[in-house]
Amino acid sequence: MLILNFATTNNQVYSLNCTNNSSSNWVFFTFQRMDGQNAQNIFSTAWFVSPYKLTPNSHVKFKWSENYSFYWYGPGKLVPGAVFQMWGSEAAALETANATTFDFEENTPAFSKATAGSNNEQFIIDIGADVPNQTFSTGIGMSNQMTFVQQSLVNTTQQFNPQPEYWIAAASEMMASQVLGQNSLSNSSSFDFPANVYERNAVFNSNNTWTIT
Repeated sequence: MLILNFATTNNQVYSLNCTNNSSSNWVFFTFQRMDGQNAQNIFSTAWFVSPYKLTPNSHVKFKWSENYSFYWYGPGKLVPGAVFQMWGSEAAALETANATTFDFEENTPAFSKATAGSNNEQFIIDIGADVPNQTFSTGIGMSNQMTFVQQSLVNTTQQFNPQPEYWIAAASEMMASQVLGQNSLSNSSSFDFPANVYERNAVFNSNNTWTIT
């Protein structure tokens, strides 16, 4: 079994064991969704992606932990299918480091050091006065991989819900951090972790549906 371990020490580790029981080769990938993201023009990105297609009866295991970061990507307009070539990050934590400012000074895109914001239920990014519109995108990630992204518009504030819904999907092609469309993805299924459960199994069936146990 191929194991992709994105977990960090000192955090609870979550695992998703994926099996291809279909008759075709597929790339398996995970992503996250949050309530109201379409109305806010927040896009999900491909979170964890198998590095190659899985043949029938092949397996991949994704492992991660709930440690957060702020991310910026660029340059370019935020559209489905985009894969940015530049990025940067800043460590974040919901109760102690959930607010930051993204600015563009001396031709340098960067976050300020994250601090405790007035609302410790969301991650907050203030976009500075020198950020050129339609050039950068900012958002949050989990376990050192981008999960949500929004176009950075000068003198605005972005807010991200830290309690997402997890999804698993199969595709013929996908790249890590690729921007996903807002519509429902084919060959995908949501999953969660009930109380005191930290490992789930996902089987992609012969009819191209998922069984989660």
